[in-house]
Amino acid sequence: MSANIFLYDQPLKKIVENIFNIDCISKRSRKQNYISARQVYCVILREFGYTYDHIGKTIGISHSNVMHHIRSSEFDLKTKHMYEKYMACKKIINDDTKHHLYSKDIESIIDHVTDLEVQNESLRFKVAEMEMRDKRFEEIFSAIRSRLKPGREEEMLSKVNRILNGL
Repeated sequence: MSANIFLYDQPLKKIVENIFNIDCISKRSRKQNYISARQVYCVILREFGYTYDHIGKTIGISHSNVMHHIRSSEFDLKTKHMYEKYMACKKIINDDTKHHLYSKDIESIIDHVTDLEVQNESLRFKVAEMEMRDKRFEEIFSAIRSRLKPGREEEMLSKVNRILNGL
């Protein structure tokens, strides 16, 4: 997750607190509303790519509790009531962030995409280079593959090494 991307955790806290009608999502409470709110909050942030540790720090719980909330939500989100609240939170956060999803300006995004395209082209060239180099040995690999019995790889490696070392 890049530091330049709009952070979802703060606006999402307020959205979840409003939808679940709770005063503070970080409040240590075992009431169902609080538990459900934490589950939805953790699931949504995880979908946005936040780490368990980061999610936990934003609401004052450990990463293992975050993992538990996410696992528990798999069942709870199947209930109509919980699913509707989850979808309401997602809709609001998506609508709210459409206009300011990135704090970067368009030029820096274009620059980043251009850099990625250059890296991609460089990697394509390296792959093609490796494929050309490997074609030189294709006949040798084919002969070895056809004659090598399963489980005798170590023996073959030893023989190839002796040949290459001139023993």
